[in-house]
Amino acid sequence: MGVLTEADDIALAQLCILWARLQEAERRIVETNLILRTSNGNYVQNPLVGISNTAIRELRALLAEFGMTPSSRSRLKVSARENKSLAEMLFEQAANERGG
Repeated sequence: MGVLTEADDIALAQLCILWARLQEAERRIVETNLILRTSNGNYVQNPLVGISNTAIRELRALLAEFGMTPSSRSRLKVSARENKSLAEMLFEQAANERGG
């Protein structure tokens, strides 16, 4: 769609980090359970659930910024672009980097 630029690298990196964090938290929750027993016998929510919930909230916000939710995608307004294959885009990028 041609809307991403190098200026978006940080936000995209954050999105990737949050996705990895969410996946790790969920993997560990499955391994250790949602409810844990404390040393004095009480039951508490696994702290990883909080990490997961926070990652979900932050990830949802970034996904919307990138137009990656149904509602945010419906609000995107981009100009029509010529459809190019991945190979064409890579060749153009390489040519631009070589100065030609």
